Amino acid sequence: MAQSKITSPDEWLKPKDIQRIFKIGHNKYYQFVRDGAFPVSKPDPKGRAVFVRKSDVEKFFERGYPKAA
Repeated sequence: MAQSKITSPDEWLKPKDIQRIFKIGHNKYYQFVRDGAFPVSKPDPKGRAVFVRKSDVEKFFERGYPKAA
């Protein structure tokens, strides 16, 4: 049976998950986001929820922190 292309909820991480993984605080997390370390998604434009794909976090580990221009 072929796998569904619909993303399962466990493939998304919340900011708190990212902060726990990297052992960083709120401000450092949003600095990562501003610097383009990984793309974020806001599925509900009216909501405040921001999610990051696990695969994007793994890519971040592989390539390292983006260089400032």
